[in-house]
Amino acid sequence: MNDLGIVSGGFDFIINKKDEWIFLEVNEAGQFFFVEGWCQELPVVDAFCQFIESKDENFVYRPPRRRLTLKEAYLAAKKAGIVP
Repeated sequence: MNDLGIVSGGFDFIINKKDEWIFLEVNEAGQFFFVEGWCQELPVVDAFCQFIESKDENFVYRPPRRRLTLKEAYLAAKKAGIVP
């Protein structure tokens, strides 16, 4: 990512029949919030918000006492009139 000049990216991999991970691409504007919809135990939205706020390319996620979920973020945006 340093060589590409980016600090955030969505990585695409496949896992073959030998359980080997194969890198496909990194996308600076990759979509990944859907992952939390599949597995609500993963703090995707909370970690990403912390990362953006930190402005630190060496960011390390530190779970808060109460984390922000995708659902809560959407409802707050809706209440603020940001999303329909």
